[in-house]
Parts: sequence; C-alpha cells; structure tokens
Amino acid sequence: MPSRSFTDRWLRTAGPYNDTKEFIDRACPNFRIRIGKRKKSFSVMIGSADHRRRIAIGAYPQISLLDARKKATELLADPRAAGGGRPRHGGPRRHGTVKELFEFVLTSMRAEGKTASVSDYELYLLKGAEAAAQDFGPATLARNITPEMVTDWLSKFHERGKSTRLPRAILSAAFNRGLKADNDPTTKKDRTILFALYRNPVANVGGPTQSNTRDRSLSVEEMARFWRDLNTKTFEGALGIALRMVIAMGGVRITEILRSEQSWWLDDGRWRELKCSKLALPKTKNGYPHDLPLTRHGEILLKQARILTPPGATHLFPSPYKPNTPRTSDNLTITVFRYCRENDFLPFTPRDLRRSMKNLLLEKDIPQAEVDIWHNHGRNADVARRNYDRAQYEHAKGRVRDAIDEVIESFLSVE
Repeated sequence: MPSRSFTDRWLRTAGPYNDTKEFIDRACPNFRIRIGKRKKSFSVMIGSADHRRRIAIGAYPQISLLDARKKATELLADPRAAGGGRPRHGGPRRHGTVKELFEFVLTSMRAEGKTASVSDYELYLLKGAEAAAQDFGPATLARNITPEMVTDWLSKFHERGKSTRLPRAILSAAFNRGLKADNDPTTKKDRTILFALYRNPVANVGGPTQSNTRDRSLSVEEMARFWRDLNTKTFEGALGIALRMVIAMGGVRITEILRSEQSWWLDDGRWRELKCSKLALPKTKNGYPHDLPLTRHGEILLKQARILTPPGATHLFPSPYKPNTPRTSDNLTITVFRYCRENDFLPFTPRDLRRSMKNLLLEKDIPQAEVDIWHNHGRNADVARRNYDRAQYEHAKGRVRDAIDEVIESFLSVE
C-alpha cells in the first residue's frame, strides 16, 4: 500500500481512479484515505495488530484534512479505542506527540528565563489560529512530522502575504530542542517521554531563514522632530511614555522597557557612588544583568508611567487586556508606522531608536567603549569581559547618562 505525506495540495489533485486506491499518511501510519471514481474518504485503523478495525472519518473536502487528521489522532490517543494505554511501570518509554514537544519547549524556555519570546512561540506552536500543533494534529508523534508537512504549513502564511521567516525559525528551534533533549546524557534516563527525533524536519525546507539587517538611523533633526511630536495626541498615554523612555534612557531595548517590572525601577536615589535612581535589568540579551542610572528625563517619565500603571500591576507597562502580562511591541510599531505615513516622515521602527541614540552619543565624542558599556554590547565577544569582567562601570555610565540628557536638551533647540 503506497504511503505519502498528506497535504491539501496533493488531495485536491489526486484521482479520480477507476480502481479505488488507498494511501497511508507517513506522519500517522494508521491514518488513510481511499480515492475512487467519485469520492475521497478518510479513515483510521485502530486496535492491536491482532484485532484491528477501520473507523470511517468522512469524505474530502466535506471534512478538511486538518479536521480529519485531528479526529484520527484523537481516536488513536484514546487507550480504549487504540487498545493501548500507559506503559507498564518499568516498561519502555513512550514517544512524545507534537503537542507534548511544544509544551516541553515552552516549559524549558520559562525555566531558563527566556520569557521574551515565549508569547511568539506559544502563538505559532500551540494557541494561534494557525498554530503548528493544530495543523499537524496535536496527537501526531513528533518523529512523524515530515518536511512536506512543514512546507504545507508555511505556505499558508506565504499565500496570505505574510513572511514565513519567523514561524519557520520558531518551528526549527522547537525541533532542535527536542533533538538535544533526547540526546542529553544528564537527563535522558530520567525522562518518561522521548521524542525519538532523528532529524529536524525544518532543516531542508526552503524559504528565507534570516531577516535583513536594518540600517535606518534617524538624524538629529529627525530625532528632535519625533521627540517633540511624542507630546502630541497621537502618542498620548502609556505608548508615548514608553517611546520617550527608550530615547530618554539612551536607546535601551524596546523589549526591556515594555517588559520591565516595577521592581526593576529603583528610585531611592542610593545607587552606589552616583547616588541616583537606577534601572536594574536582571537579565539582558547577552544573559548578564545590567544596571543603568536613570537620566533626568528618565526619572520624570518614570513618575508619569507610575501614575498610569494600575494599582498592584507587576509591570510598569501592563497590557490593557491582560493586567498580569506586559505590553507587546506590536502596538508601538503600528503607531509609529501610522505616524510616519500621516506626517510625511521617512519610515522607521521603534527599534531604530536604539541605533539612532548610539550614533548621536558617538557624534558627541563620547568614547565608544563607554557607549558600548551603556548598551551592554561586546561583552560576549571579548574573552576577558565575558569570563572575568564583573565591574559596574558606574562612573562611565554616569558620563553617558549626562551626555544623553544633553542630547535630548539639544532637540529643543533644533528648528
């Protein structure tokens, strides 16, 4: 009996056949389709090898491939229907499903403190309208996912005019985590579920794998105009304060501002010899904590943000819909794009503000080493800094802080 990866593209074009043909799905060997002269019918074989029976699922396209595969995996997952159940104590470990793989990935990321990307992973892998788990079938074994299935999933994004880069990268990273977990000698024997992956099904899928590096840097005139316009109605409320805070703190990452917790902002004026308030980032992109003194404009904005923050909120900029979660950068980006379109402003993204502030500080003859310290750059590139350097550089940060306030003051004199 021939086997192949079932996709909508293939199902639409297969048949009709004078003699009924049956095909087995490579991703789920018990899931089948019969194609004859007039119809294409899904079914699933359940039970043990000695007592197998066929259960009809429905005809294509009246029932979609996604729904049929979901129904098949539900039947196979039911121990009473499939004649299986949990392995006996001390018996062989079972193979993990797609859903279990993705849940394992999210749990691992949270345990490692890599929470910045968790929402994107959750959206594309588990909970989104077009999540991979739903497309593949949540009970499909992770080891049975094929490059053809991945290609078919990604093509849905492309057909709607969306980039496939991010969902492809997230899916690839998820399978890589499963591969490493299966082959980790320190944890493998303690796990009751193995994914039994022998390759990453995303590895051989084509399409863009990296985004183009942006090079947009706003001039001092553009920054001055944008800083002034941030006080207009377009940017009123928390979004405007967040954008001003990114600039006022010399180009701190957008995500570090939006996802900052209130406890990270220490305004007791006692930080080391500078005797000032500070932003204490517990973990940054390079994996190290990073303390920054608040600029004068930053302290003003912090007070304004706390007035708008709901009582008891953990984050300084909580989501208006989910108070216990931080805002995402989507609204910020959309607001900036709309501002550029309506004000004849050369388009830029909020992330470009970091590059712009770095360049303006360098143009004021602030030593590059000190600007890099402020932006927490270069620590992993240098062996000495990575392995031995744990200095706070408070005086260097103090000089950069004063230069940032001077840059912002200069905005007010630009016509």
